[in-house]
This record gives sequence, C-alpha cells and structure tokens, in this order.
Amino acid sequence: MEDEKKQSTASGTPTVLDRPEEPATVDLDQAEQAPKKKKERRPMDPKKKKKWIKRGIILVVILAIIGFLFSRCASSGNQILSSTYIPASAAYQSLTVAVSGSGTIQPANSYKVTALVTGEILSDSFEEGQTVEKGDVLYQIDASDVQSSVDQARIQLEQAKLSYQDTVDLLTTGSGTVENLYVKVGDSVAAGAAIADVVDRSTVSLKVPFLKQDAQSMYVGQSCTVTVSGYPDVLAGRVTEVSAADTVDAGGAFVRNVRVEVANPGGITDQMQGSVSVGGKYSTAVGQFSYASSSQVTAKAGGTVTSLVKEGTRVSANQSIGTLGSTSTAANAGLSLEQAELNYQNALDRLEDYTITAPISGTVVEKVNKAGDKLDGTAAANTKGYMAEIYDLSYLEFEMNIHELDINKVEVGQKVEVTADSLEDQTFTGTVTRVNINGTANNGITTYPVTIRLDGTGEELLAAGLWTGMNVSAKIVVEQVDNALCIPVDAVSRGENGTDVVQVALPGALNEDGTAVADMSKVEERTVKVGRNDEEYIEILDGLEEGDIVLIQNQASSIMDMMMG
Repeated sequence: MEDEKKQSTASGTPTVLDRPEEPATVDLDQAEQAPKKKKERRPMDPKKKKKWIKRGIILVVILAIIGFLFSRCASSGNQILSSTYIPASAAYQSLTVAVSGSGTIQPANSYKVTALVTGEILSDSFEEGQTVEKGDVLYQIDASDVQSSVDQARIQLEQAKLSYQDTVDLLTTGSGTVENLYVKVGDSVAAGAAIADVVDRSTVSLKVPFLKQDAQSMYVGQSCTVTVSGYPDVLAGRVTEVSAADTVDAGGAFVRNVRVEVANPGGITDQMQGSVSVGGKYSTAVGQFSYASSSQVTAKAGGTVTSLVKEGTRVSANQSIGTLGSTSTAANAGLSLEQAELNYQNALDRLEDYTITAPISGTVVEKVNKAGDKLDGTAAANTKGYMAEIYDLSYLEFEMNIHELDINKVEVGQKVEVTADSLEDQTFTGTVTRVNINGTANNGITTYPVTIRLDGTGEELLAAGLWTGMNVSAKIVVEQVDNALCIPVDAVSRGENGTDVVQVALPGALNEDGTAVADMSKVEERTVKVGRNDEEYIEILDGLEEGDIVLIQNQASSIMDMMMG
C-alpha cells in the first residue's frame, strides 16, 4: 500500500486526503467461531451532526475545484507555463532615481511660553490664532513687590556713585577754565587740599544802584548797555536781577541794586569797573565787574594724584579734572560701586520677568492662561505647564531617516515629492535643507536624519489641508536620467554565482499575440549588468538591447503553483 501511495504522488496526481488503509484479511472459519458482541449505538448530537454535514459539503467543493484545476493542467502543460510569466520589452525611457522615507510635519519654529515668577496675571493682550511679533507683550504680572526693590537698588547705586566720585574723582563745582593748578601727578594730597581754580571768564556781571523810582519799572531779561571805565566801547547786556530792597546812597536818596550780565570781549577782568543804562535811566554809581563763575577744586579724601588735566582746559560743572588712587579708601569705594551696579541690574532683570513677551514671531496656536489667573512656581498654574504656545508658520518642514546605504545619494538642494495619506490625489514639493551626519544605529543598521522644507508658506500649506503633526511620505529625487535602457525591476533576479540574471524570450517563445510564453524551450537565462533604478524600472548597462523581451514571474500564478504541489 505504501508503494501505491508513493507511485500516486510521483505521477503528479494531487492527493488532498490520504486514502484509508485496506482492512486486513480475516479467516472466515475463525470469524464464525468467535463470539459476536452486540454494539449499542448512541444517537448523535444534532449540533455535531450539522457540523459534520458542513465539513462534508466544504470538502466536496474543494475536491471539485481541485479536480477542475487538474483537468485543466492535464489538458495542456504549456498553458500553465504561459500563465507563469509576463513578457516585457527592454526600452529607452526617462528614469527618476529617488530615495523614499516618511516624517511628521513641523512648523519652522515653535515655543512654549512659561513664567519664572509668581503672582496674579494683570492683563493679557492677545488671543488664540492671533499673529504676534517677537518682543510683543503677552502677559503683565503683578510686580508691586519687586518694584520697591528696584527703587531701593537705584538709590543705593546713586549713593555709591557719589561716594566713589568724592573719594576718587577731583570734581568741579562750576563750569569754566581750569586755572592755577596747585598739584601735579604723583603728589600726595590730604583731604581738603586745593587742587585747582575753575574760572568762567566768558561772561562778566556788574551790580550797580538805580534810583528807586527808576528800578521799579525794570525787569529780568531787559536789555541794557554797559560802559567800561577807561574803554570807549559800549557793550550790550541784559538785566539778570532787580533787588526789591531799598537802600540809601551817600547823597541820601533811596536806591535799589540791579545786576546785569554782559559777554566778555576778552579784556574785562574782575578788577575793572563800569556803569549801566537801562531804558534811558542811568545808574547812580559805578560797580566792579565779577566773573560769572569762579570756584576751587579740593580733594574730598587723601591719596595720590594719578591723573590731572592741563591749565586752560574748558570744563563743565561736576566734571572730573583728575583722579586719586593707591589708597584703600579709593579701592573700597570702587568695590562698593561695582556691587551697587550689580544689585541694581539684578533688580531690573527680576522686574523684566514680570512682563512676558513673545520670544518669536508667529501664530498663537494655544492660549492656556488669561488675565486673573495666578501663577505658582516656575510654570503656569495649569496641568500643561506652559501659558501659551506659538508656531512660526513662515514655512513647514519635516525630518526623515535615510538608510546608510542611501545617505550618500542625498544632498542639500535636491527636490522632494511629498504625499499624505489624509490628502488623496495631492502632491506637494519640497527641498532638502540639511543632511545630518549624526546617525542612529538600531539592530545593526544606521540611519541619518535629513530635513525637508516644503515649498510655500505655512499658511498656504495649511489652507491646502497639510497641517502640522500630519504624517507624510517623501521621495527625494537624487538623479534624473533622460535616456536609459530599462526593464521592470521584477524581471531581474539573482543567479547562482551572485550575478544579476534575466529570462529572455527568444524568437518563437511567445504566442502569436506576444502576451504569454508558448514554448519554454526557447527561453534562455542571460546575465546582465544593472545600473540605477526607481521603484518600477531598472537600468540595463550591458546584456540586453532595445526590443529584447524579458519575462516577469507572475506572482498570482506562482502562488497557485505552490498550492498545487
């Protein structure tokens, strides 16, 4: 029986179920002598009965189908072969070489706004969906407590500056020209020592008496003329002060003093005298000229003179004409000033934290906190941990990982075709903007991140339905070949010696209409040299000529062949 099974299999007849073995031969005499036992039959469960009936029907259908297929195969062996292969012609065509991948759409930049201080939000000046510019105020937080610290730090800084200047700088009290330097660089001076005189000789003033009734009609700013004793020229001046107090002159008349000011033509000194005429009224006596400003610079502390201006230098009020150094007092004053400046700057920085501004320009995609909310800790008082989120939608981009075997094909500037499953029949374009050399290894394979920027603005892409967070598929066009001899990729297989081979249909191998193989004896295996390829076609560099017919394995037929043994 086993031999019969083997012969049946070898003959090509498919066997779906093994045949039951033949019962063994039994001696009839012995069978008659053996006692007979009566077997009781139990009725079959109706559910099991239905189940077996269904199985039987299915088995009958399968056997019928297989029988039909075998009858077809038996009728013609070449028909099986003709359905196993699909012919294709080698032809010149354009070939687009690309590297594929996927990624997730992201904005050009994004930022989550957080707070570093605590307190109540006094105001918010934006809404969700609004476009903001970098530096725009978003939130104002109550800063009344820290404002007091800022004011106090500012006062302390001013005091430190004054202390330092009094200790180190030799300051003037008025403007003018430096005269009579009493010290030189390198001299040691004590506190209160005279350093120099500062005199303003550009303007001189003169105080003279007028009769009471004449002075009563005069006012500050009124024009006047000044006559200098011994000088023939009359100078123009103006009234700067009119006294309200009456005095009695040597002749017993009531007079009032009037001060006038005149530009010094260059020759008037504080030793000269002059008279004044205001509105046709003349002074009753002459007065002595004085310089507009005259002061002396003194040292506020002891020390060594480290710098000093030259005589004749023009200076303004509260200006340093020199410095003192080489003393512990000066050093301590300098340190105190630096500390005060640092404290004030820190206070200003803390105050700025209470005004929250937009860190980037963009669109507010989420607003979590509003005016009236209270902040605690280092983030907003909510479960998200941030107060608002801003997207820079000037453009959209995504990152895709490229296999180590393909990364050398990718370069910045290459064009990219992008599609999204959620947007059927739409194709977007982009450009490779960055190829990162920092690869990631996983299971022995290294991939490298490549950044793709989509063409068009973020607003345009959003309007077209391509939103941030969407998953997209991308094809990087690494090369465009205009005229290449190509065949379908599926026509190429690997030969026994590791070379690339194709099945070539020789003359007479195909049927009359050239759609199927009619004679497998006229099909030869040929070694080819392949080049670039895309997802459908591959370039043939050697081994084929234009018009050669190659055979492609019919996948559906291959599956049926395996089912049939």
